[in-house]
Amino acid sequence: MNGMTKDKVLEFLEFNKGRPVSGQLMAQKLSISRNAVWKAVRSLRQEGYSISSATNSGYMLLPDNDIISEQGIAAAMGEKSAGLVIKYLPSVDSTNNEAKRIAAGKAPGNMLVCAGEQTAGRGRLGREFYSPADTGIYFSVLINPPAQAPVGVGITTAAAVSVVKAIEKLTDKKPLIKWVNDVYLDGKKICGILSEAVTDVESGSISSIIVGIGVNISTSEFPQEIESTASSLFAQNVSKNELIAEIAKGVLDYCTDFDFSRVREYYKAHCFILGRKIKYTVRGSVKCAVAEDIGESGELIVRTESGEMQTLASGEISVRTD
Repeated sequence: MNGMTKDKVLEFLEFNKGRPVSGQLMAQKLSISRNAVWKAVRSLRQEGYSISSATNSGYMLLPDNDIISEQGIAAAMGEKSAGLVIKYLPSVDSTNNEAKRIAAGKAPGNMLVCAGEQTAGRGRLGREFYSPADTGIYFSVLINPPAQAPVGVGITTAAAVSVVKAIEKLTDKKPLIKWVNDVYLDGKKICGILSEAVTDVESGSISSIIVGIGVNISTSEFPQEIESTASSLFAQNVSKNELIAEIAKGVLDYCTDFDFSRVREYYKAHCFILGRKIKYTVRGSVKCAVAEDIGESGELIVRTESGEMQTLASGEISVRTD
């Protein structure tokens, strides 16, 4: 079976998901034989795709299919996929690492790199992001920004907004945000975000921005060190392709207009630490404060125990229970 033929048939079925299409129509549109269509459908079924067939109606990719694919993501993104290169890997060390490797090769345009699992997924501050096969979505959006695009906490906070909005749109869940990059549900972390900048060695300017996002969808077992703090979305009938696409659309939309004011109020409404006592670390020193507000560019504004107002552009925080 020609892999390109199979991919073309899958793309056609994904763009018509839930609707029957005749084998003859596919053959005509794709300039292949009906026998080639039949072989492609047989191969896709062997890979786990649920494709029905009937003599009078043709083939139909059933709505409950939940296999991540480049074609499925593109179909879910619709017109927003125009000009976006989508790459899927069954397994990779880290989608951010893969995006960096691609950026080093001077890849043109924006790109979405997605994986079925990460063997060395990365989080902030050098931490590992647990990324087992088939139970989450793990992807990075590689963006070639305008020359004067701001780089900072605003990109990560906007990505968190994209995650929460997508989950609210596609499920009945109501997640919240812990500044700066974690998404929580029912008091436990279900998503992490890691934004990185790639610098051009010759000019010293930022050539690419990489926004890595991992969402636990159905992971039920976690390493001992995080089993009490991590959980999953556990939403019914949510498509991984659709969730990836919806989040990516939000990230790309923000990165065409780096104006944090467009998402600031939404972020504040969903940031569960505002008004609460927190601890934060500055240059190795742990301090206590109250989280007061989110700044104009996504910074966290806190009131220290002495009453002084401080602005945090990065760092690690935790909610105080005392």
